[in-house]
Amino acid sequence: MFKVKITYDKTDLMALFRVSRWPRGRGRWHSIFQKLGLTVGALLTALAIAAGLRACTYEISSVFSGGSYALNAFDGFSIIITAAMGLSLIFPNSDWFWRWAVWKNYKEKGTELEFCFSEDGFTVTVLTCRSDFSYDGIAKLYEDRNSYVLILPGGTGYVLRKSSFVDGDPAIFGPWLSEKTGKQIIQA
Repeated sequence: MFKVKITYDKTDLMALFRVSRWPRGRGRWHSIFQKLGLTVGALLTALAIAAGLRACTYEISSVFSGGSYALNAFDGFSIIITAAMGLSLIFPNSDWFWRWAVWKNYKEKGTELEFCFSEDGFTVTVLTCRSDFSYDGIAKLYEDRNSYVLILPGGTGYVLRKSSFVDGDPAIFGPWLSEKTGKQIIQA
């Protein structure tokens, strides 16, 4: 009925990232703590940069004025620790970091996946491995303008780019799959 051949790229993983919201939390307070972490991290990083620039300007001015200025070990260590704390709050709280990390650690880059959807279920074939699934095994269905995303109960997700359909019309695939699974399609 429907057949999809796809090699995932960054846009496909971003579609999966967008709908699954991995690895971010979902609670009401999470977004507040995320913004607070970004703000505090940015302030600590700016403070470290300002302290480093101040130390550099003192060093440069002492060279020209004939005086002496030496950055003591405590000041240098404090600048480094402040910068590290600021960056450690910025990176895990930023979406761009997780998008980069997901793509960097995606092991199947360049591997073609083949999805075959029939009346009874669907199969996923990767290289020499084939997995069969029933439609009851799909927990959520998402659709955006470029793809469908199938989320399984364990959190595994499959992205089906609409332009990668080999057999079948992607425009009728969504309603057909919604009928087979009994799940509503969530617009992403």
